[in-house]
Amino acid sequence: MASRVAVLKTSPSTVVEDYARLMRMVDYTRYLPRENDTVLKINISWHYYYPACSTTPWQLEGVIRTMLEDGYRQESLLAAQNRTVVVNPEVGAIRNNLQPVVDRYGVRTVWLYKPEVEWVVYEPQHPMLVLDKIFPAGITIPESFIGRNALHLPTMKCVHPDTDITLADGSRRKIGELVESELRRGAVALIDADGEVCLAAGYRLWSLYPQGRLAPQPTRFLWRTPVKGQKIWRICTKTGREVKVSSEHPFLTPKGWKRAAELKPGCRIAIPRVLLYQGVSQPLPQVTAPDELSVLLERIPFRKGRKFTAEEQRAMVAEYLTGDSMQTIAQRRGLRWQSVQSVLLRYRIPTRRHGRPARVPERTSPEFWRWMGYFFAEGWVQPMGTTCRFWWTNGAPAVAQDFCQLTRQLFNITVTPRPHSHDYYFDSVQMQSLFEQLGLPLPLTARNKRVPSVLFQCPPEEIAQFLQGYLEGDGSVGKDGLHVTTASPTLAVDVQDLLLRLGVVAFRREVKIGAYERKQKRRYFQVSVYGGELVRLARWLHFLSSSKQQALEALVRQRQKGKCPSNGDTIPLDPEQVQRARQGLKLTQQARGKLSSVNNLGNRYGFPSLSVAPCFLPVFAKQDTEGRCTNEIRARQALASDDIVWDHVTKVEAIEPDVSYLYDFTMAHVPNFVGNGLVLHNTHVFTQTTGAIKNAFGGLLQENRHWCHAHIHEALVDLLTIQREIHSGLFAVMDGTIAGNGPGPRAMQPVVTNYLLASDDQVAIDAIAAKIMGFDPLQIKYLRLAHEAGLGCADPREIEIVGEDLSAVNLGFTVGDTFASRGQKLIYHGALKRLEHFLLRTPIVPWAYFASRLYHDFFWFNLYGRARRRRILRTEWGDLFHSYTTLARQQREERRRTGRITPLEVPVKSDEGKLLE
Repeated sequence: MASRVAVLKTSPSTVVEDYARLMRMVDYTRYLPRENDTVLKINISWHYYYPACSTTPWQLEGVIRTMLEDGYRQESLLAAQNRTVVVNPEVGAIRNNLQPVVDRYGVRTVWLYKPEVEWVVYEPQHPMLVLDKIFPAGITIPESFIGRNALHLPTMKCVHPDTDITLADGSRRKIGELVESELRRGAVALIDADGEVCLAAGYRLWSLYPQGRLAPQPTRFLWRTPVKGQKIWRICTKTGREVKVSSEHPFLTPKGWKRAAELKPGCRIAIPRVLLYQGVSQPLPQVTAPDELSVLLERIPFRKGRKFTAEEQRAMVAEYLTGDSMQTIAQRRGLRWQSVQSVLLRYRIPTRRHGRPARVPERTSPEFWRWMGYFFAEGWVQPMGTTCRFWWTNGAPAVAQDFCQLTRQLFNITVTPRPHSHDYYFDSVQMQSLFEQLGLPLPLTARNKRVPSVLFQCPPEEIAQFLQGYLEGDGSVGKDGLHVTTASPTLAVDVQDLLLRLGVVAFRREVKIGAYERKQKRRYFQVSVYGGELVRLARWLHFLSSSKQQALEALVRQRQKGKCPSNGDTIPLDPEQVQRARQGLKLTQQARGKLSSVNNLGNRYGFPSLSVAPCFLPVFAKQDTEGRCTNEIRARQALASDDIVWDHVTKVEAIEPDVSYLYDFTMAHVPNFVGNGLVLHNTHVFTQTTGAIKNAFGGLLQENRHWCHAHIHEALVDLLTIQREIHSGLFAVMDGTIAGNGPGPRAMQPVVTNYLLASDDQVAIDAIAAKIMGFDPLQIKYLRLAHEAGLGCADPREIEIVGEDLSAVNLGFTVGDTFASRGQKLIYHGALKRLEHFLLRTPIVPWAYFASRLYHDFFWFNLYGRARRRRILRTEWGDLFHSYTTLARQQREERRRTGRITPLEVPVKSDEGKLLE
C-alpha cells in the first residue's frame, strides 16, 4: 500500500478539532492497536518556550482528546520525554504549557531519565549502520517502550547560503556552497574566540584591479562571520542590482571605498561592464528513454482484449514510448499499423506524427542555444502520464519556420502546428530527460524559468544566439531602447548576467501588468538596454523579424549621432581635480579637446560620457612629463575604465538581521570580487530538517546520544529500524502551525504556516514536511538512506497526499548554523575531529554542556530569541498559547486550595511582565 500523509490547513480557533479530522483522514487506529499501551513521545527541545521548538499544547491536546474519543483507555496513554545534558524537560513541560494538558486529561507522565525507568541492552534484529559501533558495549533503550505503540509529536523545524558569485570560468556559484564543499572534503577550519571560521581556498574569481581592469585572481581564504545582532544594510541600484551587507562593508565609489552606512541615494558605486571569459562549447547530456518507463507502464491498467493479451499490449506501448514508430511495431508482428494505433488509443497514449526517436547533439552550439532562446521566450512544458508535451507559440512566420527547422535538425523531431492558431507542439520523453538533466523544473512555466547553468561557461557567440532567440520572442524595441519582460525573477537576473558576458550593462526593474479580464495586476520583471549599450548589443543580434530589426537599426543610428540618451552611463570625474590637473600642467581648454564637454565638467553642468572622457584624459598624461600629477591622472584613468560602470544607488536601508552570519573572501592580490553583479568586498548569506524520525533520538537513547552527532544521518536510520522492531504500532502527528526557519532546533526564525501533518510512515511525513519547507527530500541524507533501506517512502511522487493540495507550496526555508553548531561541526567533521573522544567522552565533557547553556540560554535567547518569541505571542497563536497559561494558573490555584501542591512549580515571566505559570 502506498504511503499516505494527511495535510490540513488550520487556525487557532479550530486547531484541536482539526487534529481529530487529520488523524482520522488516514485511519490512525489501524496503526495503533487499542489493546496496547501508547507512548506519546513529546518533543521538548528547550526548557524555554520558543515557537516551533517543542511540542505545542494544542498538538498534545488534539491527539489525546481524539484518542480518548475513539476508545483508547486513559490509563493506556503515557506521555514520555527524556532529557539532554543542556535541557531540563520538567521545567520545559511547564513553560511550554504541556503539563496542564496532561493534567487536564489525567495522562501519566514518564520521565525516561528517572531511576524508576529501566533501560536494557537491546540486540537489533537487523544490521545497524553505526549505532553498534558508537555503543560497542550495547545499545540501551527503555524497557517500557518494547511492545507498546509509539506516537511521535514533532514540530516542523528547519535547521542555506544564497548569494551568487562569478568564478573565472564564467560559472556562478552560491558562496555557501563553496564553504560547505570545502568542509565536506575535510578542509582544515580555524575558529577564533568571536566565532569567525576561516578556511583556506584557491578558487579563481573576477576582481577589479586598481588600474580599473577586471581580471581573475585566486582566493586565499573563505570567512564566515557571525552577525552578532547588528543591523544589516540593503543596497539597491538603478540597474536593479541588490545586495545585503554589514554596515562596515566597503563599496567602491569615485572617491574611494566607503562603508555601506555612509552611502546615500544618488551615490555612485562600481559594477562590472563586461566579464571577458571566452568559454568553450560544453558537452550535453545524452538521453535515452527515461528509467521511469517501467514505473509508468505499471500504472497503466493493461487488460486482455479481443485480439491481444495484456502482455502483448504492454510490449507495444513500451516500444512506442521508447521511440519506435507504429509502422515498425506493426511490421515486427506482421500487423497493420492501425492495429497498433488502436492499442495506443485504448490506453490514451499521446501519438506522434513520426516514428523516429529524439536525439540530442553531443555539444552545445549557437543553433542549440538559439532554439533554447526561442523556447524560453514562448514555450512551456507539460508532463503527461506516459510522455511529455512541449508547447511553443509565435506569430512571425520567419521565426516559426526557423524554430521548426532547428527542432528537426537538432533533435530529429517534427513539430506539429495546431490548426487555426500560432501554437506548435511535440511529444518527447527524451527531451523531458534533457530538460531535467539541464536543471530545469518541470512542468516548465512562465514563472519558474531559469537559464541552464551550463550556458554561462559557453562562448560569447553561443550566449548571443540564446539572447537573439529569446529576444525574438519576448523582446520589443521601443523609442528609448530594447526591452524584454518575464514573469520569472530568476530568468530576469540570468538574462542581465548573460548580457554582461557580451559587454552590455542592462537595467532590471519590477513592473506591474494587468490583463483586461483581471482586476489585479501581476508582478513581472523587465530587463532593458539603452544608449551605447544598445549599440554594443546590436553587433551580436540580427532579428528575423524585419520590423524589429529595422527598429533596432534606427535606434543604433540615433545613438551614433549622439541623439540617443546614455541613461546615466557617465564617468563621475571630480571637476576640481580636473581643474587642478589642467592648471598644474598649464593647459588651455582648447588643448584638451572636446571643448564643450570639458567646459560642462569644469562648470559642474554634468559628467562626461564614456566616449568623451578618453579624449582629454590622455592629453593630461602626455603633458605631465615631470610626473607632477601622476597619481591624480592615474586615478581619473581608472575611473574612466571601460571595464566598469558607475551605477547609481537608489535605496539604502538598515534592516533587522535575518541571518546568523556573513561570508567573505581573502583575495590573493586585491580585496574584492564580483558577486550579485557588483564589485564586492564581502557578501551576504541566507542561512535540513527535523521531524518524526529525529523525535526518536530523544526517546531511545540516553544522555550520551550526542556521541551520534558525527554520524547523525546513519544513526537516525538505525533508530527507525529499532522502532519498527520494538513497537506494536507507529504513528506521527506533526505540528506545522508555527514552523522554524534557519538553524534549529532552537535558534530559528519562527514563521506562522498553519499546517498539520499525520502519517504512519515517518519517512513520508518528514519528506512531505521537507517539501513544504522548500527542500528536495531525496537530497536529505537520512531520508534518502531510509528510503533506500525500505523503511519508508521519501519520494514525494510516490506519496499519496490526503487533504490539502501541496503542488504549489514552497515556503522557501533555508538551513544554517549558529556559533554553537559551528563549534560542534569543527569537533565532529572539522579541524578538531581528532580530539572528539577527548572533548566529548571523557570527564572534561561538562565544558561542552556549560558552553551550550551559556550560549543558548544567556546570550542567544536574550539577544535574539526573546524578541522573536514576543512577535509570535502577539499573533492569534500567541493568544491560544496564553489560554493554556490561564489553564495552568487555574490548575495551580485548585491544587493550592485543596492542598495538593506539586514539587515542581515554576513561574515563568513573559516579555510583558505577566506570569506564564
